[in-house]
Amino acid sequence: MSFLNIEEVRSEHVVSRAPEVLPADAVLPQWLESREGVVSVATRAVGGRAVTEVRRDDGSVTLRDPDSGMLLSPLPAASARAIARRAWTGPPTTVATTRLIEDAVGTEFRGPFPAWQITYGDEDNTRVYIDASSGSVLAARSDT
Repeated sequence: MSFLNIEEVRSEHVVSRAPEVLPADAVLPQWLESREGVVSVATRAVGGRAVTEVRRDDGSVTLRDPDSGMLLSPLPAASARAIARRAWTGPPTTVATTRLIEDAVGTEFRGPFPAWQITYGDEDNTRVYIDASSGSVLAARSDT
């Protein structure tokens, strides 16, 4: 039991962790329609493909084609399965099911949403959760 607020003990009440918005003169891709609230633009690999990730100060993330700027997110099921296959490091298995989820899955996964739940065909019924907006692997769970 504590008599003090834990945020105050950790000095969280006097430190901001809000991302800084890029300056108005930052060099950004020509295809970016709105510069408002952009905190980062980065090129990275998702499912074996180069994409440009745009993050905004409201926490939103979108993936775009680096050349055309075409919106790639939310990712389709096929892309989520490809990401899951690349992430798997266990013994040979298959992807058994793919399900888009938009609400918490009990205590197993609480977001962000929407996310893809990919279930492998292994004996532990391993599941990974992939952010449909960013393509990031968010969590891995199993029946073990």
